[in-house]
Amino acid sequence: MRHRMVGKVNFSHVALLILFLGIVDVIVIVAFWNTPVNVSNNDQASHYPSMATDEEGRIHVVWADDSINYPLNSEILYRSSSDGGATWGSGAALNLSASAKPSSRPVIAMADSNQRIITWIDGGDTVARIWGGSDWLPVVQLSATTTPTIQIAAAINEDGIALVAWNEGYGSVMGYDQAMIPDTRGFYRRWNGATWSESQPIAARLVTMRGSLAYIATDRATLLRSTNAGQSWGAPIPLPGDYQAPLDMKLDSSGTLHLAWSTANGVMFGRYDGRSFQRAVMIDSWAQPGLASANSAIRSVSVQGGELNTVLYCENRQNPAYYAYGRATTPS
Repeated sequence: MRHRMVGKVNFSHVALLILFLGIVDVIVIVAFWNTPVNVSNNDQASHYPSMATDEEGRIHVVWADDSINYPLNSEILYRSSSDGGATWGSGAALNLSASAKPSSRPVIAMADSNQRIITWIDGGDTVARIWGGSDWLPVVQLSATTTPTIQIAAAINEDGIALVAWNEGYGSVMGYDQAMIPDTRGFYRRWNGATWSESQPIAARLVTMRGSLAYIATDRATLLRSTNAGQSWGAPIPLPGDYQAPLDMKLDSSGTLHLAWSTANGVMFGRYDGRSFQRAVMIDSWAQPGLASANSAIRSVSVQGGELNTVLYCENRQNPAYYAYGRATTPS
């Protein structure tokens, strides 16, 4: 099955249908977006896109791509758009990994145009690159174990402080006795603007930061909150019953945390303002409701001002499967 990565650009009119489902206690919002735009634009598979929007409104996207050195390798490619996703440059996408190992699952985070970080899995290790002001700094290896990295997240604030969190493990491996499979373990490291801290054990699946406020989403359906840019973390905050473990989350300018996840029926969204959680909201439904597929999932979300404005997701429509991003304004 061939994969394309495409983008859905800004729309001028959004029709919203709000249905109150008392049984599941969620609000459903159906948003109508316009024609997709091909971002990767090649004949090979494009995987695991990640997106960030800077304070000037430019959209930055990275993904793992099989068009270079495939099938022996895959690379991390980058494009940006300064017109809301209508165009993505006429030249070739920038290759950020250029590695002899397979590169996968990239994540981009940024605070403004000069504070950016991209992290990905290189072979089985966690690596990262930070924007140096005029070019990307050299790749830094953050983990080096015999247990492969299986999940990764990153955040950076306006002062250039960065956090990278990842999980190491094998998950469910056919043919292995359960006792032979190492437990999944979580870690994170902090960049203070000059050096990286040592790895700290923490059950982290996602991390986001804005100013001195930071959140970690754990594998235990909880959030951890930091008010000193990740130097220390408070007590676990349990997620509500109508929430699931987020697949991405971002902080807005008011300090509200936006969380997004996927169900068998569509794209879900929630918010946490530091005191209470908003009731779960369905932003968009899958074209084939009830299709529980690993190919239908949230990949990345972006916020501007005080609202979630962009959702990047992969939806399985049988043939072809494709990635898309679209703008969706959430309710206040």
